[in-house]
Amino acid sequence: MSVARHTDGGWPGWSMVSPQPATAAWPGVDWETAVAQLAGPATHTVQLCPQSQQVLDETVVDRLKARWPTRRWRLHANPKLWDLPPIFYDASTVSAHLDSCFEPLARLSARLGADVYSLHAGRTQNASRAELLDNVARLEERFGCTVAVEGMYPDRRGCFHVADSEGYQWLLESGVAMAIDVSHLHIVRCTESGFDEGLLEALLESDRCVEVHLSHNNGRADQHRRLPAAPPWWWSAVCQARARRPELVVFAESNQRQRR
Repeated sequence: MSVARHTDGGWPGWSMVSPQPATAAWPGVDWETAVAQLAGPATHTVQLCPQSQQVLDETVVDRLKARWPTRRWRLHANPKLWDLPPIFYDASTVSAHLDSCFEPLARLSARLGADVYSLHAGRTQNASRAELLDNVARLEERFGCTVAVEGMYPDRRGCFHVADSEGYQWLLESGVAMAIDVSHLHIVRCTESGFDEGLLEALLESDRCVEVHLSHNNGRADQHRRLPAAPPWWWSAVCQARARRPELVVFAESNQRQRR
């Protein structure tokens, strides 16, 4: 499935935005199968996401690079590093997992030649905002590349960092690199009965926004649904940002194993 014939999208501006494949779009399979299903001639960057059930290690990395030598690669969030139950490490848990999780992931990122690593902001009970910023700085030193924080959304199980409009305004002003998931903003918008379009444009057009993630949901939970037939409320802002910042990478995360 190449990006050019991706089953989602087809909206005005889709080819200009040129969404790149993320393995989140083909969950539950090994890394090589997921990339093979998603990457095509129009692909220049692939994001490796934690939805794979396979351990990510040096052997996998070398096989991916050998099979797709012209691709660029990025890691996202908390891929499985051992054949054990998943560990949910994020920007709020760096102190607890720096050596056990982030250090091996940093080595894999360097082996891939990645220029960006993005991760979830995490939960407020694990770190303050000041500690979150310190954590990102520590990770950038360890990874040797840009580390981007992905904002979250309201959640009943606990309080995510960057979970409302105020949080996204803080993220914009924080000075850290950002990964903006517009489906997360959709949940915020539905919860708050609106989202400032000026803030949306500022987030996407900031030179610290290094990637955008696309998928769909019901406005209540992060579901990675297939994109709808009609463009959502955030699409024109994504097109505008991509036109103004051609270097901005947009990843398609919708689950292609689901029916529309």
